[in-house]
Parts: sequence; structure tokens; C-alpha cells
Amino acid sequence: MPQIRSLLYDDGFTIGGARQRLTGDQAKNDVSQSQQIIKQLRIELEQVLKILRR
Repeated sequence: MPQIRSLLYDDGFTIGGARQRLTGDQAKNDVSQSQQIIKQLRIELEQVLKILRR
């Protein structure tokens, strides 16, 4: 699990607080992974919406 996700969901950090907590390459890696998760989630939600509109 990416560290940023853990900070947000497990530790209750805000996005800004999580960003401040992370530094350097690890922060960039976690943000990149989070962006990929968000992109995939959006794709899946759009697929669900198409099914519901039938």
C-alpha cells in the first residue's frame, strides 16, 4: 500500500498534511502511485455508470 494512502486513510491526514509528511523521491513515488489508483478508479466508475444507464 502506498504510504500516502496510508497517511490519508489510516492516519487521518489531510492531503496537504500527507504531502508535508512525505519528502523527496518517496513522496514523488507515492503521489505517482496514488494518481494511478485514482485514474483506475475513475475508469472503473465510468464503466459502472455505463452499466447503470442501460
